[in-house]
Amino acid sequence: HFDSRVLVRLHPLGAMALFPQVHPILAWLPLTALVTHFGEGSVDAGAAPPPHLSHGAIGRRFHSPRATAHGGGYEYLAVPVDHADTSASRASWKLKYLLDDSHFVSGGPLVVAMPGEGPLRRCRANQMMADLQALVACPEHRFFGDSQPLGNSSTRNLQYLTVEQNLADVVALIKHLRKGYPSVSKVVAYGGSYSGACASWIRRAHPDVVDAAIAQSPPLIAKMAFPEYDVSNLVALSSPDSRCAQVVAASMQAMERLLVNDRAALMRLFHADYHVTATMGEVDFMYGLGDSVAGAVQYGQKDMLCNSMEALYGKQGDLSDWDYAEVFANYTIQAWGSQYYSQCFYNSTCMRDSWSSSVAESARSWYWIKCTQLGYFQTAPSTGLASRPRALTLDRLLEQCGYIFGSDEADLITREKVQAWNTRFGGGSDLGQSHVFVTDYSDDPWKMASTISEVDRATWQLDLFRQPFLMLTCDGCGHCGAGVPAAKISSIMQQFLAALASWGIVAPQAQTERQSRGEDEGEKGEEEIQVAASEVQGKSAAHVQSGRGISPRQGSGAGVTPASKAMGVALAGCSLLVLLGLAAGRCRSVDLAGHASLDREECEEELHMRFAAVDFEIPRPYSD
Repeated sequence: HFDSRVLVRLHPLGAMALFPQVHPILAWLPLTALVTHFGEGSVDAGAAPPPHLSHGAIGRRFHSPRATAHGGGYEYLAVPVDHADTSASRASWKLKYLLDDSHFVSGGPLVVAMPGEGPLRRCRANQMMADLQALVACPEHRFFGDSQPLGNSSTRNLQYLTVEQNLADVVALIKHLRKGYPSVSKVVAYGGSYSGACASWIRRAHPDVVDAAIAQSPPLIAKMAFPEYDVSNLVALSSPDSRCAQVVAASMQAMERLLVNDRAALMRLFHADYHVTATMGEVDFMYGLGDSVAGAVQYGQKDMLCNSMEALYGKQGDLSDWDYAEVFANYTIQAWGSQYYSQCFYNSTCMRDSWSSSVAESARSWYWIKCTQLGYFQTAPSTGLASRPRALTLDRLLEQCGYIFGSDEADLITREKVQAWNTRFGGGSDLGQSHVFVTDYSDDPWKMASTISEVDRATWQLDLFRQPFLMLTCDGCGHCGAGVPAAKISSIMQQFLAALASWGIVAPQAQTERQSRGEDEGEKGEEEIQVAASEVQGKSAAHVQSGRGISPRQGSGAGVTPASKAMGVALAGCSLLVLLGLAAGRCRSVDLAGHASLDREECEEELHMRFAAVDFEIPRPYSD
């Protein structure tokens, strides 16, 4: 039983000695959870996998069982079910949202974290929003989570689930919040992935309401077939070891043959027994195979996939199709959980028949957006290597749409609808819309639905300063920055702030005034600080010498290593800075940006949140 905060990697031989029942390939898999650089409770939800990928070793790295909001609870705003209906008798529903006003200062901007394709659980300002001293609003997308405007997600009701209706919901919320917070200066739409695209689109559609947009990894270009997604994944898997991409492609070819020759046995190997006889079972199963690869690459975890393939390197001539399939099945179950294929997302019949379950609604609702407006159908390329079965064609995926929603009931997507959408919303160019900052990441396959038009600026009327674009290139850098080192994320946040400042969106002047007041107070309390410094230096030295400078949250503190002592010295130094602030009657956040002063409780909460990334806690004598 390993501690849930420890990342364990074992050499294959050592693993076989300790756990004979463990496949040597699986010994390289991380056994437990780590938190991404975005941290628990931030609004950068696009960096985390969706609910259907929240299980297994990879899913646990991102998802926490805790689901708390900063500040108060959920709030609700009555908005029209159909914003196009202007009649006096039009129906309304309650839009759910959360607010974080913990950093807000009068005159600061409003940042709207655009709703994404999942339930709303938390709302907490990230570093950029805190630096802006912004009011942060996080609405839940209609027809996701428990936000059901008409009670369920029947095909008839889903006609009111469109991107345009979602954008109109957010516009209504912005206007409502501007009345409640009249000092709000500007409005910034912020999002990642689909919500990032919505941030760009709302700036395009409502420039009189939204002053700027930050869009991370936004799939701005609607598509029917999307084989570029698959190509990007294989390119990412070719680094740092080209054999990974080769073996993954070979594994997919092997499983394609087994789908023809021994379909039932292959599905049962993945615990996908239901799919053997289900009407859309083969389509669902093949989609899951592709997602098992794509999820690892997209969320910056390709090392887990590639490490699991290492035992197959250089053995191609000696391997059977079943050898490939067994290794890939073991990886899938370890990475995404043994119930991977039991979820509604990989069960078209569940999505067709389940209208009220929150899990079903999230899957069914996202498929509705794909099947009626945006497409993004992830197919294998027609030639070359592939990381999903080539039998998963556009025709079969469109057939799946008809099966789930009814071809006669739903106005399903067509090439003409895709073309019309891209014409209206810019097809990635945003039709020259200013004040939109787009970021993409080199390993992220969704860059293929935005980067192409952004790099080729022939259709853009604006220069880089009015519509900046960042492509961060680094090995393992995935969707919305998943897998990106913290230092690079900090740099990107500073770029966001610089761009917003160039557009006139800055923290209010009150920040400078408060810092000046803080300096005056600091001078008055200089003698108190000197006394506190002497006292803490003595305590810090004693604690570090005894191995108690910093202790794990669950542990006795015995057996302290030089590394842990070094960590103790570093964090005790941080504790010193905090205590100095307390002695002067202030507790100030210590970081690059320099927050405004916080009260004692907020300061301690902030400090513990910052150290949560390394999962060590500040010794109670210091923080108290």
